[in-house]
Amino acid sequence: MLREDDRPPARLAAPRDLTRLVADLPPGRVDWRLTGDPAALAGAAGEAAYRITQEAVTNALRHGRGVIEARVDIGDRVVVHVANDIAPQSIRRGIGRGVAGMSERAALVGGRVSAGPEGGRWIVRGDLPTGDPS
Repeated sequence: MLREDDRPPARLAAPRDLTRLVADLPPGRVDWRLTGDPAALAGAAGEAAYRITQEAVTNALRHGRGVIEARVDIGDRVVVHVANDIAPQSIRRGIGRGVAGMSERAALVGGRVSAGPEGGRWIVRGDLPTGDPS
């Protein structure tokens, strides 16, 4: 027996879920753009792209203000870009575990994430491979 119980394993987030993720958010709160073919994202890299986008948008909703700009561009690599205006009280709290988690997730698939304030906005940038590392 491989498992101690009969529960099915949790379903990994698929890249095709990206649009659903944003569609479930409050209307008018996110300016969303997905370019490229989500099917080009394989396994762990696709899961990483989804989870990084999810975390960045969730943080923007929780700590930012105004309309969130969320972009995922899929080509030779996948680029995640999430930006929002900074709420003044949020910047004083500093960087929490979410940014570290995004960075770790990206590194596991051979990518990288940067996040921080820039010109009155908080910007998360992710650069990931489209396939799993060999």
